[in-house]
Amino acid sequence: MENMNAHILPDIDLVEKAQIMLNKKGLDLTTELNEFLKKIVIEEIKEQKETTIENKGDLRATLMGKYKGQIWMSDDFDDPLPEMKDYME
Repeated sequence: MENMNAHILPDIDLVEKAQIMLNKKGLDLTTELNEFLKKIVIEEIKEQKETTIENKGDLRATLMGKYKGQIWMSDDFDDPLPEMKDYME
């Protein structure tokens, strides 16, 4: 993965407090920010997938039964065709 310099303007007091807290835990601010950003991206991807799946389900539910009563099949549909009688004996 390629690194990029991002120019963000967080509250300086917040950054200093975060650095102190993370240093006490042996953690690095840059690493923790990367992990936080990954989490945001992963959550967004999950939400998009869930929305897509939900929409597909809605679409299927909408389409099911759409042609009910409009399509029919004759009672002798499965019966052998008279033209094929010679081949079936």
